[in-house]
Amino acid sequence: MEKMIILMIQKKLQQYKSPELTDKELKDLAKEVMIRQKSEKGELHEITEDVVYEYITK
Repeated sequence: MEKMIILMIQKKLQQYKSPELTDKELKDLAKEVMIRQKSEKGELHEITEDVVYEYITK
Protein backbone atom coordinates (compact mmCIF):
# COMPACT_ATOMS: atom_id res chain seq x y z
CA MET A 1 0.00 0.00 0.00
CA GLU A 2 2.74 2.46 0.98
CA LYS A 3 4.68 1.83 -2.26
CA MET A 4 1.57 2.52 -4.34
CA ILE A 5 0.98 5.77 -2.46
CA ILE A 6 4.63 6.80 -2.90
CA LEU A 7 4.28 6.28 -6.66
CA MET A 8 1.12 8.41 -6.65
CA ILE A 9 2.96 11.12 -4.70
CA GLN A 10 5.88 11.08 -7.15
CA LYS A 11 3.47 11.38 -10.08
CA LYS A 12 1.76 14.38 -8.46
CA LEU A 13 5.13 16.03 -7.75
CA GLN A 14 6.03 15.71 -11.44
CA GLN A 15 2.75 17.39 -12.39
CA TYR A 16 3.62 20.31 -10.12
CA LYS A 17 7.22 20.31 -11.41
CA SER A 18 8.37 20.06 -7.82
CA PRO A 19 11.89 18.94 -6.87
CA GLU A 20 12.49 15.32 -5.92
CA LEU A 21 11.93 14.43 -2.28
CA THR A 22 14.11 12.22 -0.13
CA ASP A 23 12.93 8.71 0.71
CA LYS A 24 12.13 9.85 4.26
CA GLU A 25 10.02 12.76 3.01
CA LEU A 26 8.15 10.44 0.64
CA LYS A 27 7.46 7.95 3.43
CA ASP A 28 6.27 10.73 5.74
CA LEU A 29 3.86 11.98 3.08
CA ALA A 30 2.65 8.43 2.41
CA LYS A 31 1.95 7.98 6.13
CA GLU A 32 0.00 11.24 6.17
CA VAL A 33 -2.06 10.06 3.18
CA MET A 34 -2.83 6.74 4.91
CA ILE A 35 -3.81 8.49 8.17
CA ARG A 36 -6.14 10.84 6.32
CA GLN A 37 -7.69 8.05 4.30
CA LYS A 38 -8.54 6.13 7.46
CA SER A 39 -10.05 9.17 9.15
CA GLU A 40 -11.84 10.67 6.14
CA LYS A 41 -12.64 7.49 4.19
CA GLY A 42 -12.06 9.58 1.06
CA GLU A 43 -10.74 8.75 -2.39
CA LEU A 44 -7.04 7.90 -2.26
CA HIS A 45 -6.03 10.00 -5.28
CA GLU A 46 -7.85 13.08 -3.95
CA ILE A 47 -6.26 12.79 -0.51
CA THR A 48 -2.84 12.25 -2.13
CA GLU A 49 -3.29 15.39 -4.22
CA ASP A 50 -4.32 17.43 -1.16
CA VAL A 51 -1.34 16.23 0.90
CA VAL A 52 1.16 16.90 -1.91
CA TYR A 53 -0.29 20.35 -2.59
CA GLU A 54 -0.11 21.29 1.10
CA TYR A 55 3.48 20.04 1.28
CA ILE A 56 4.77 21.99 -1.71
CA THR A 57 2.98 25.21 -0.75
CA LYS A 58 4.43 25.35 2.77
